[in-house]
Amino acid sequence: MGILQHWDIATLERNKIFAAVLIALLIPTLARVVGDHLVHPVTPQSNAYPVSATALADAADAPPVLEAAGIAVVEQPTNSAAMGAAGDPQAGVKVAKKCRACHDFEPGGQAKIGPPLWGIVGAAQAKHPDFTYSGALSQLAGVWNDQELDGFLANPKTYAPGTKMIFKGIRDPAQRADLIAYLRSLSDLPSSAE
Repeated sequence: MGILQHWDIATLERNKIFAAVLIALLIPTLARVVGDHLVHPVTPQSNAYPVSATALADAADAPPVLEAAGIAVVEQPTNSAAMGAAGDPQAGVKVAKKCRACHDFEPGGQAKIGPPLWGIVGAAQAKHPDFTYSGALSQLAGVWNDQELDGFLANPKTYAPGTKMIFKGIRDPAQRADLIAYLRSLSDLPSSAE
């Protein structure tokens, strides 16, 4: 009878340890489930206080820090008339390298993940016949001039909220000006700054 009592005590101790571990695992899970039912967080569609990039000119590392904290940094478009004249098309070729994975820059180019960009300056927005645009872009009704391209290239998701384009944009206005100058050169009849 002594062996049976010893076995029962050992089993009882193992059961207590197992129950303690099980309860320790269940408590956080139950707390999360109860918390989810009691609290219904609302995620805003946009920040209540957009931060102007010009206000952050003194702190070069501030925009990445703010974006990491979930605060939107609103890029201020540059003067489009001056941009076209100031941009360097040769420097724009280098900037365009980050676009080549998704866009074709050659005459008669084919649509890839994005539409071909030959002749884009002066063309109607989101109207290339061989490409299906997202709803956000297909609602645009303007023309791709220097100013519109600058706004789009600064931050596509701010320019056309809901776009499927995953590119985060080009922060540096000089690089955008160079890219726009390069895009303006991609035409049989290059257009002037608009």
